Amino acid sequence: MLALAAQTTRNTPTWFVVFMWTLALVMTLGALWALAAAWNRRGDAPTEGRRAQASCLAVFAVPTLLLGLFFLSWAVGIS
Repeated sequence: MLALAAQTTRNTPTWFVVFMWTLALVMTLGALWALAAAWNRRGDAPTEGRRAQASCLAVFAVPTLLLGLFFLSWAVGIS
């Protein structure tokens, strides 16, 4: 992925820059929403089902957040 990011720094089409910014914002905001939802649901009910659901959201939100931040840095680099 880093090699692809390095190759797109010269003569980047406008549509690709817009796509990267959109992708970065959607992924980052989605991951932040999932983390916030997991944080809010962690103490809702004493049953393990809710806690498992919240931890599942948190487990998937962290890598998505990192990927979103990677896309965000890529979008900043090509802009």
